Order: sequence, then structure tokens, then C-alpha cells
Amino acid sequence: LEFRGTYCQQREVEAISEGFEEDHGCCCCEPGRLPHLLSGNAAFNQRWLAWEVTATKYVLEGYSISDNSAASMFQMFDLRKILISYYVKSIIFHVSRHPRLVRWLTDPDILSGLRPLTFSYWAELDPTFHHKTDEDYDHKEIGITRHSFLNTYHGWIKYCMRCREAIDEQGIKSDRTDNGGGGAAGQRGRLREEMERRLSFMGSGVGTSSTSRPIGGLGRLRANNTATDRVSNASSDRALLSAHLEERAKKISLNAADRSDRKRESERDARNASNCRLNADNHRSSTGVTATAVSGGGSDGQEQQEPPGDTPVRKINSNGTVEYDTSESSALVSLCLGLSLLGRRALGSSSHNENVEFFLHGLHSLFKGDFRITCERDEWVFTDMELLKRVVSPAIRMSLKLHLDHFLVPDEYDVHESLYGAMLEQQQQRLVIAHEADPGWRAAVLASRPALLALRHVLDDGDDKYKIIMLNKRHLLFRVIKVNRECVRGLWAGQQQELVYLRNRNPERGSIQNAKQALRNMINSSCDQPIGYPIYVSPLTTSYSHTHPELARIGGQPITPALIGGLVSRLWTRLRARCGEGCSSGGSSGLNGDCGGGGAAA
Repeated sequence: LEFRGTYCQQREVEAISEGFEEDHGCCCCEPGRLPHLLSGNAAFNQRWLAWEVTATKYVLEGYSISDNSAASMFQMFDLRKILISYYVKSIIFHVSRHPRLVRWLTDPDILSGLRPLTFSYWAELDPTFHHKTDEDYDHKEIGITRHSFLNTYHGWIKYCMRCREAIDEQGIKSDRTDNGGGGAAGQRGRLREEMERRLSFMGSGVGTSSTSRPIGGLGRLRANNTATDRVSNASSDRALLSAHLEERAKKISLNAADRSDRKRESERDARNASNCRLNADNHRSSTGVTATAVSGGGSDGQEQQEPPGDTPVRKINSNGTVEYDTSESSALVSLCLGLSLLGRRALGSSSHNENVEFFLHGLHSLFKGDFRITCERDEWVFTDMELLKRVVSPAIRMSLKLHLDHFLVPDEYDVHESLYGAMLEQQQQRLVIAHEADPGWRAAVLASRPALLALRHVLDDGDDKYKIIMLNKRHLLFRVIKVNRECVRGLWAGQQQELVYLRNRNPERGSIQNAKQALRNMINSSCDQPIGYPIYVSPLTTSYSHTHPELARIGGQPITPALIGGLVSRLWTRLRARCGEGCSSGGSSGLNGDCGGGGAAA
């Protein structure tokens, strides 16, 4: 996909790209040139080249590759803060879009892991977080608090959940339209109607039996036997169908009862958790610690509001509308806060270091999907690995693309609608963001996806370099050149003699330096290994196949004007020879016949 080449190759590529159409000189003057013809100087210069341009506008569909240094993009702390802010917003976006959101918000293991985040006096004092890189950093508490997180990202959480509510409402309406009613009772009613319809149909089929007229007593006996068999078969079919439908109705009832039991158990667990939190708060208040509620306005001394467990996670109204609990004490806010802390802690404790290489090392590790949970406060995420695979991992990749777009339109993503639309477009796989070692990257290239993005780590002479690679599908313009075959053979033979027999292993030897007249460097490097060092070898198409005697005998020689002229000449020679032989043999036979006839007559 990409090969910029060496200095010598670049000089020869420039020679190929030079246009001779602008040359109007002839010797020392410029008299101009005729249309569609080269000038005198251009024709003279082209005559001494070992190659010629056969097509100037050869268009192919390919990728235009651009690479930018990642060190210059994250050298300043303000730029790192922008990336981390997009990182947190991307985590919230993927949480709101995931189909397992309700399960996560009601899972007792996840809720127990997030329980410390609900306390009003909680603060994350990990040295990973710093005021230089974290927008929600609380200078008063010297860390991240629930209050500071809400002040920064609560509006974005509400907007994402409003979009999620609209999606759920649309799904509920479509389900009601398709099913004509919901719930287990509706399904049992439809099964009962289906059973009655089938039974009535089978009963009517029994009454309208054969209409053939019986002949004699034997015919009446056969007709009665046939009707009796038909009635017995219909009765057995009715019994089997009735048993099958009743079994299905029982299964639906059991599933509905199982779901209701699980719902009651989750509600009971939530009430127990809330009672435990209330007892803990009462114990702290009795020992002299006042429990204060964290609100958006940041009022101090206010009593704690209703515990998060008492508020339903999702409420479906009778008119089909859906409401998610996005209050400040909700489990949704706790989940978003916990995942944001986990993701930023995985980014590395050196994000605020003066050396940008440490920050890029952690960013590249997360971009590859190498998440290392080292803090025991983040181990609750192992309850469901989808939290890492489908939330945190794609969030870091999405934030890198948003950070690139920030340089083009700095103020566009300050509006929630624009930011949500950009994230939604990236989630729909219009842009493939993956590591180059990921099999999905290769599959995307082979599938000709329109745009790809990757973060590359280049180790050059012990120096770590990080580059952001962007591939865009477009039509590229190429030039096709034709090289003198004897020039190629001579240069390759010279390289074989110099490397194999003379043992010259100097990588900067003079025989491979650039020569625009013969394209010496490009031709020598395209020789087969170990003589040459080609970056890419195409499938064998022409080569010297016509010089192979067996292949020429099977597939025939190449069609050239000389071959056509030789065939025509040989054909004409054979025609003349055959015609001459025919005329000579015909004349002699007639003469002999006449002579023979005359002799016989005599």
C-alpha cells in the first residue's frame, strides 16, 4: 500500500513525472512546436533515454495514504485534555447504545462494585488523574469526585439517554404493531384462537367426507370403513394438536412467571442494597459523619436524597414512552463514572508526564486492545467482558478520530447534536479504525472500505515514533513506462557479476545510484532476490515466456508483425509451389494420355 522509496528512487520518479509538453525549444531558440508533437529539444532528449512513457493518464482506484506525527499532536497538555475528554464522552456514548445496558444497571455484582461511587464523601485520589489532563478534576479534593464528574458530563449523559429512549420507543411501537398486543396473556390468547380455528377446521373436514356413490353392500361397507378411519384419524390429530398447543401455552406461562420472579428478586436485591446503604449512612451520622448529597448545584449540608435502588432503571409508560433514570444519584451515572475512571486509569499513570512518549505508549497499548486492570477497584468490570470489548476499547479509537477532527473544526463538537452525529457515523463502520495487526484491518483493505485509520508504532534505530495513518479510497493517476529489455538484461547481469563474483557488498555502491537516462536504481532494485530488493513483486504475466521452447510449443509464439509477415510469405510460397506442381502434373498426364490413346488406336 505504501512505499516512498529511497532518495535515488525519488529522483528517478521525478524524471518519469516530468512533462515534455511545456518544452518549446529547439537548440538555442524557442520556435514552438506543432500540435501533438514534441519540440526539437524534447525529441532529442527522449531519443537518448532507455525508457519511454506509453500512458500519461492511467487511472486506478487505490488508497491515498497520509501520515502525521502523533508526538506533535499530543505535545501540549491542552491537546491531551481534549483527547481524554472525547475518550470519556465516547465511553458514555457506547454505554448508552449497548443493548445490555438494562442488564448492567440491574446486575448486583456490578452495583456492588460501583457502590463506593455513590457515597457523597467519595473521591478518587489516584495520581493517574491530574488537573493538566482531566477536565473534571476537583482541585478542592485533589482528585475526581462525583460532583465534578456531573458538572462536566451530566448534560452529555442526559442527551445520549434521550436518544436511547427514542430508539426504545420506536422498537416498542414496532413490536406492538407486529404482535397486535404484548405480554404472555396476549400470546396465550393468540394460541387459544389458533387452536380453536384448527380444531373447528378439522371437525368440518370430517363431516364432508367422500361423495362417491357406493355400489352394493361391499361398497357401503368400504365407505363406512373409510369414514370410520377418517374420523379416528381426525380425532387423534385433534388430540395431538391440542396437547402441543397446551404445552406451548404452559411454556409461555412458565417463562412469564420466571421473568416476573427474576424481576421481583432484582427489586428485592435493590431494596436490600438500599437498606444497607441507609444503615451505613445512619451509622456514619451517629458517629459524627454527616452524609451530604452531591447535587448539580453543589449545595453543602443538604440531606441525602432517595437511594438509587428505589428509583427504577427504566420505566415504560402505558402510551409506549420510555424513561431512563438519569438523576445524579442513579446507577447509570455510577456506571459511566466507573467506566471513565477505569479507562483513564488504563491509559497509564504517565499521561501528565512532560515526556510525550510515555503518553503515546499507553495510548498505543489501548489502541491495540491491551487493557491491563491493575487496580482492585476496577475488577468489577470482569463481571461482563463486553464492558471492555464493546465500550472501552472502541471508545479510545473513536476519541482519536474525534481528536483529529478537532483540528479541522475546533468548535463544532461543542454542540451535543454534532458530536453525537459524528460518533454515530463512526459506529456505523463508515470509517474503519483498527490496529494494522488486527485481522479486521486486512479484511477492510481487501473489501475496499472507503476510509481507514490506525495508530502506528515505528521503531527506527532505537527511536520510538508514533504516527497516525489515514487511508482514503480515491482514483489515483499513474504513468506507464516501457523500458528497453536489453537495458534491463545488461543491468541485471552487471549486478550479478558484481555481487556474486566480485563480492561487492557495499549498500551504497556506485552501480545502484540513480541515473535518470536508464532508471538504473529502480531496475537494479527490481531484480530477483538476493540480487535485488523489490518491495513488491507482481504475479508473473509476461516476462521471457516466449523464449522458453516448451512453453512456446504449447501456447504458441507471440504475435508480431514479423511473425505475420513470415506466415504470409510461407503461405504464398506454398501456394505457388502447389499450383506449379498441379499444372505440371496435369499437362504431363494429358500428354501421356494422348500419346497412349494414339498408340492404342494405331
